[in-house]
Formats: sequence, C-alpha cells, structure tokens
Amino acid sequence: LLTRADFSNRRRIQNALMTIEELLEQRTVPVVNENDTVATDELKFGDNDTLSALVANLVKAKRLLILTDTDGLYTEDPRINPEAIRIDRVEVISEDLVKLAGGSGSSVGTGGMRSKIEAARIAMRGGVPAFIGRVLEPGDMQL
Repeated sequence: LLTRADFSNRRRIQNALMTIEELLEQRTVPVVNENDTVATDELKFGDNDTLSALVANLVKAKRLLILTDTDGLYTEDPRINPEAIRIDRVEVISEDLVKLAGGSGSSVGTGGMRSKIEAARIAMRGGVPAFIGRVLEPGDMQL
C-alpha cells in the first residue's frame, strides 16, 4: 500500500522497492494499491494509472500495460462519433494529445483516457514504454 508521500521520501521509496524486489525474488506477484486509509486528499494519487506508472519507473519495468475497456486512443470518443479514428502508435505525448483524451470516461472510473495518457507520459519519461488498450485476441497488444 503506497501513498504519494512514499514517492517523495527517498527512504520510503527505497523500502518499497526492496519489498517489491524481494517478492519477485520469492516468485510472488506483488499487488500494489493506493493506501486509501492513511492518504489525505492532497496525498492521494486519485487513480491507479498514475500509481502504476510510478511503480513501473521504480522497478525499471520493461513495459507498462494499462488495460481498459476501449481498444486504444481515438481522435474523438468513438462511443459518440463512430467516425473517430484510432491512433495506433504514439511516440511523443503532447499537450494536444492529452486534450484529445478528454476527461473521465465512465461513472465507475476516476481518470478515463486522459489519466491513462498522463500515466503513459510518466512511464515514458522514465524510459518505460506503455500500452493502452484492451486485449481480446492474441496480437492485440503491440508495443
């Protein structure tokens, strides 16, 4: 369980890294989540996308996979405009691209595609390539 404060304190983040490394060494899949019970509003991530990107950078992951109910980023919301065009590959995340992503996509999510794009930007800044989309068939996920 992590909070934003953990990522701003060298000792705490080092402890988190050692814990994750030990779990991996023990061939255990670590499950990382925000520590909602102790995080105040100003210390919350607000979404799992940001947390996943920070953890991906922390552990120097080979890639970040952000799975969602849509098959990628579109020029517009494909649920509203069936003529929207899917963007297959993004090399640089610009402000225009972030604006294109819009806001929260559903009543159950907190971040929507915009949050996923911001998380991909965080991961990419740390040298971790990111995939955003759904995976229904073999070959759907291409980095």
